[in-house]
Amino acid sequence: MVLRVAIIGCGYIAGFADDTGKRPQIFTHAKALSLSKKCKLVACCDNDTRQLKKFSKRWGIKKIYTDIDEMLSNNKIDIVTIASPSNKHFEHIHKSTKYKIKAIFCEKPLTHEMKTSKEIIKICKEKNIKLAVNFMRRWDQFFVEVKQVIQSEKLGKIDTTVAYVDTALYTNSIHMIDLICYLIGNVKNVVGKLDKKNKIRVVNKKKDPGAILLLEHENDSFTFIKATGESMKNHFFEIDINFSGGRIRILDDGSKYEIYKFKPIKEKKWLSKLYLSKIKENKYHRERLVDAYTNISQSIINNKKINSSGESSLQSLKIIDEVHRNKKI
Repeated sequence: MVLRVAIIGCGYIAGFADDTGKRPQIFTHAKALSLSKKCKLVACCDNDTRQLKKFSKRWGIKKIYTDIDEMLSNNKIDIVTIASPSNKHFEHIHKSTKYKIKAIFCEKPLTHEMKTSKEIIKICKEKNIKLAVNFMRRWDQFFVEVKQVIQSEKLGKIDTTVAYVDTALYTNSIHMIDLICYLIGNVKNVVGKLDKKNKIRVVNKKKDPGAILLLEHENDSFTFIKATGESMKNHFFEIDINFSGGRIRILDDGSKYEIYKFKPIKEKKWLSKLYLSKIKENKYHRERLVDAYTNISQSIINNKKINSSGESSLQSLKIIDEVHRNKKI
């Protein structure tokens, strides 16, 4: 069974990000779908006719539309991919749920507000529509493996985590915040301060500042996130997790991880220090975005749990919302 996919929004992340430089993983939905054995891209929609034609030519899509209702009423669609600007997500998802579709795969964030995100989740539940949000690292086997190492408790209990990521909370930093929730656990308290030192990035005519965040997790560990700087120039994505018995460092946006363990010092056997125990290069050839569509397909066919769902996406959105509401901290 091959599921039919329609995409709303025919821009950079929909079909052109992989054409700019060599990337270690697939970033565009169209390329991922071209490699999927479970899904096929059959239609696309964008109100910019020039962009629409460019996308349809690039990916060989014959059914092109400038109107969402026309596309969904004239075609049998199983999955709708939302790759439009984030300020249009609510409108485009709301329209899509009026039709007999089986799943929605939305770019992050679901929306910019908890209220509208919760409304979308509620509507999808009522209409039995599966809802996935593209926090792609939750489908990445490298990070799945890191989580398994953490859960094994071979390094002991988590104490503190330090993370570094680009600025722009909704646009870039939200990926790190979601990953921290995935790896370390749910958050019960948030303290944060918006970045007023660096130039604020503007995305889709909306100001999107960075921030410094301190998270207290339900497992009583703490995470410090530096999400500041000039994201258009300097990219960084690294995590340092400290345990009672060692340490994990995730380097260069998941290119490798290092495990350190405490061992006694020969000269001072009453003391221990960290020694490098293992280096694991990211050599996974499975593509996380292709795996995402496989996971969504399995959720439709076999009712399998979606790795990055609407509900799980609320965690990072709530954290950012807390920082914005307490911006005078």
